Amino acid sequence: TEFDVRGLSALPRVDIVYCYAGADGTAVQAFRAAGAAGLVSAGFAPGFVTPALMETMSAAMAEGLPIAAST
Repeated sequence: TEFDVRGLSALPRVDIVYCYAGADGTAVQAFRAAGAAGLVSAGFAPGFVTPALMETMSAAMAEGLPIAAST
């Protein structure tokens, strides 16, 4: 299947961005600078993040970075 990883020597870097009261986009920017190929957003239920974090994540998605939302 497309999820068969036996032939891979490495997996892409995917970091987790945690949301908390007052979270801004600093973590997103740092993960991107470190070479993240994708992010997982660990937001407030049901997946909400702060406005500042959403602004940074939206800009990253507009540039092609995949972000999966979770709670």
